[in-house]
Amino acid sequence: SSKSQKLYNSAVDAAVSGGPEAGQKVLDDELAKVTDKSDKANIYAQKATLASSPEGGSNTDQALDFAYEAETQSPDYGTALLIAEMEYYTGDKSIALTYYKLYLERLTPEAIELNPGDKEAYEQRVQELEQSL
Repeated sequence: SSKSQKLYNSAVDAAVSGGPEAGQKVLDDELAKVTDKSDKANIYAQKATLASSPEGGSNTDQALDFAYEAETQSPDYGTALLIAEMEYYTGDKSIALTYYKLYLERLTPEAIELNPGDKEAYEQRVQELEQSL
């Protein structure tokens, strides 16, 4: 959503001017205000994305912690894909495979429509991982 994008942009701006902790603080301040689990999951996903970015300090361990927290708060196809991608590029390919499968199981018709080609691309990645592990 645009509110979500604005929040993330504010966090990136804060990280650029004040360092990674300043960016995370913007998100933490917002996290303290929300009670809905899906809102919390969204903010944890943003914290993960920020932590893994150059502006956020490229801290992959911290990013994964936040991604798993998003998954705990409100598991959906987005949280599964976030973990799958982070594990695929920085960590454990077998965990990535598990979360790519979860992503595919959780995909909604709306998500498939919004991102044409994603389902097929990740189905192919699952096949490649299954063959290589």
